[in-house]
Amino acid sequence: MTGKEEKFFGVLREYTGYCEKAGALLDSVVSGETDPEEGYESLRLLKRQSRDVQGRLIERLYKAYREPAYANEARSMVVRMDGIINGAKDIVNTLIVYHKEETCPEGIHVMTKLIRCAVSEMVKIIGYTDDVEANLMKMDARCQRIYNMEERGDNTYRTTLQNLFYGDHDPMYAIRWREILGDLEKVLDSCAGMIPRFQRIMVKD
Repeated sequence: MTGKEEKFFGVLREYTGYCEKAGALLDSVVSGETDPEEGYESLRLLKRQSRDVQGRLIERLYKAYREPAYANEARSMVVRMDGIINGAKDIVNTLIVYHKEETCPEGIHVMTKLIRCAVSEMVKIIGYTDDVEANLMKMDARCQRIYNMEERGDNTYRTTLQNLFYGDHDPMYAIRWREILGDLEKVLDSCAGMIPRFQRIMVKD
């Protein structure tokens, strides 16, 4: 890894911290530990705080990766991480509107736990880049864990959706939670979608 790449990953490690906080806040709101409006304000602040780091990250990205193919892979990683923060904020905003007196489907809880765990694994993977050679096997193992979480999320999405529309639920209840369920799946996909891009960058030499 070149010096410029090391600097890029140094800023990336800082940026993943915001993703981890976003995943934790989302889970806290869905579990009822945090009021949705308080959670939304915290996520708005988190988004504002992450913008400066994201700007530095993009700047480092183009210094580290001169070849367009690798620059695009690195930028795609950043876009997916940003999608985690934005996705969490948008989901909580929707919950403010929908989640007043309704009981949250169990699958929603499962999905938010999976997101929180996947983001935590992602933080550890990026943290290992300070010594790639020593941590390569650990990185690969955690990448596989995220893929497993994505697979479990896909199964949870399908079963929850089936229960919403074929169970004994009010149609509006099903429609509202389907929207949130779909947004949760997108956030989890953002976590998993970062992995192949990260792996291609790490083996570019």
